[in-house]
Amino acid sequence: MSKYVELNDAKISFCLAQSRDGKLIKSWFDKPHVKHYWDNSSDLLENLQNYLQGTKDIFDYWLGFYDMQPYALIMTSDANDSTPEHLLPWVKPKEITWTIDFMIGQENFLGLGLSSMTLARFINTTKQVSTWIIDPSESNHKTISAYKKAGFKIVDSFAPSTGYFKDVPHYLMILKNYS
Repeated sequence: MSKYVELNDAKISFCLAQSRDGKLIKSWFDKPHVKHYWDNSSDLLENLQNYLQGTKDIFDYWLGFYDMQPYALIMTSDANDSTPEHLLPWVKPKEITWTIDFMIGQENFLGLGLSSMTLARFINTTKQVSTWIIDPSESNHKTISAYKKAGFKIVDSFAPSTGYFKDVPHYLMILKNYS
């Protein structure tokens, strides 16, 4: 895809990942631009595999398509189901709050401005969700910029005390969906 193509958000679509998508998604997790900022631990890969076999744990996995070509992965979870302590102030019991994580896996779709457009389009298709939470690494400046462009605002910072990103500073970013 040329960097000089005029992008059209109407060409962006989504579907829940299925077993046939496993090889593609796993190949994205092996890409250098993904490995640098993403949890590609055996726990995540096992969670993905279980999901693709019909057993959901925490996340739903969505593929993003541009003009019918898969290029992105979105992970969502209901923040009310499993709320880490650093999210508690932002999760309201009577509201639908989802966490979201996002990557462009296909390299030829990087640097085109699709990140913010994809997130905005996805959020617009899930109007029932009132609050979105995303938590990029503080060192991931391009991603933070894209999230801001999509409407997310930095509300806090934290460093996980356990897990793959233990002690790595992150921003907590929120988007209120007023649709």
